[in-house]
Formats: sequence, structure tokens, C-alpha cells
Amino acid sequence: MTEQEAFNIVKNHLLTQMTKSMEENEFGDTQCLYRGPLGTKCAIGALITDEEYKKIEDARCKDLKVYEVEDLQIVSLQGLTIDFLEELQIIHDHYEVQDWKNQLETFAEKYNLQYE
Repeated sequence: MTEQEAFNIVKNHLLTQMTKSMEENEFGDTQCLYRGPLGTKCAIGALITDEEYKKIEDARCKDLKVYEVEDLQIVSLQGLTIDFLEELQIIHDHYEVQDWKNQLETFAEKYNLQYE
């Protein structure tokens, strides 16, 4: 997958979903998830196919950090750098939903991507 293709998928997904993919864990802390309640997906979760996600889920790794996903050889993410993926994930995890559009525009500029 090219960076432009990945960006388009993530941008369209996040700006359509307009909610974070997260849940409260057993300690009362909120954590972001690749796949969350009611079918939500984070930025990286939107790039991972259902079949590949089952590998993560079966390995009980749904809360893996982005750089660890690559070690599982997720085909959907091949061709994308860890920095690229981590920055997309940061937009989902660390910014308010109302800031996503501006953050995605800034991301597109940084990576010389078209914001369509």
C-alpha cells in the first residue's frame, strides 16, 4: 500500500467515524483500540483487514503498539514506515475528534500527500 492510499483510507475513515475507538480497561483507564466497541476502528485499525486483525486478536495483542504490529507481518501495512503509522495513530489517540481534520491536513503537507 502506498502512503497516499493509506492516508486516504485513514482520513476518510476517521472523518466519517468521528469518534475514537476506545474502551475502559479493568483498571478504569481508557485505552485506544485497533477495533473497538460498536465497530469503531482507530487509524491503524482502518488499514488492517478483518483476516489480519484476527491474527492480532487471536494472539491477544489487540492493544499492541504500532511498531509491534509490523513484527506480525501484517500485509496491509507493508510499504508503510513505522514513523508514518505512528503519526497517524497519534492523530487518533492524542487529539480531540474536532481537531482531526486540521491534524490530517498538516500530516498530508508533511508527507507531500494530496488532501482530497
